[in-house]
Amino acid sequence: MISEMNERIRAYEMFHLLVESVPNSIVLIDSKGIIKFANVQTERYFGYHINDLLGKQIEY
Repeated sequence: MISEMNERIRAYEMFHLLVESVPNSIVLIDSKGIIKFANVQTERYFGYHINDLLGKQIEY
């Protein structure tokens, strides 16, 4: 059980490092259009702080 949690934590950390290292903006949303993740490039390209985006709904 602990090793499974350690694997999940490691996988999340690797995913986070990968997404933060790409030069493009990445925004992840759930099935309801709620922003769940945005990388640093999103701040640079669009000028929004990540904390201001998280939990907001994407408008179509």
